[in-house]
Amino acid sequence: MRKFLYFCFLGFYAMSWSQDFKEHQWKNRIIIICTDSFSNPEFQKQKSELNKYPNELKDRKLIVYKVTPDNYRFGLGSTISLRTDKQFFDTFNNEKSQFKIILIGLDGSIKMTWENFIAPTDIFALIDQMPMRKNEIKN
Repeated sequence: MRKFLYFCFLGFYAMSWSQDFKEHQWKNRIIIICTDSFSNPEFQKQKSELNKYPNELKDRKLIVYKVTPDNYRFGLGSTISLRTDKQFFDTFNNEKSQFKIILIGLDGSIKMTWENFIAPTDIFALIDQMPMRKNEIKN
């Protein structure tokens, strides 16, 4: 229960704190990749694997934020929307993990977190089991 409340608080805090995320609510699902450095091998592997599935990302309305302790970037490209912000990393990675992935649903809540590389197909399978996604598939 305590962990659930923490994630709820974190989700609502993050959503209210970042104007970027407000524009995505009810339009996009978000993958946040937190890493100690953009050169982190696990981060590079995750980014590379996600890049192999552009149609699947688009179909599931998934966008990606890449976050380090000093800045964050929107999108999977290396230079898309670099923004300097030291607090953004702490919001999503208060444990200061070297690598962490967070999935945020259309409603703006945190659906899952991972501390290690996760295959994109596993992320897609999780999303495909969500009620809103099932409704999207049906329609």
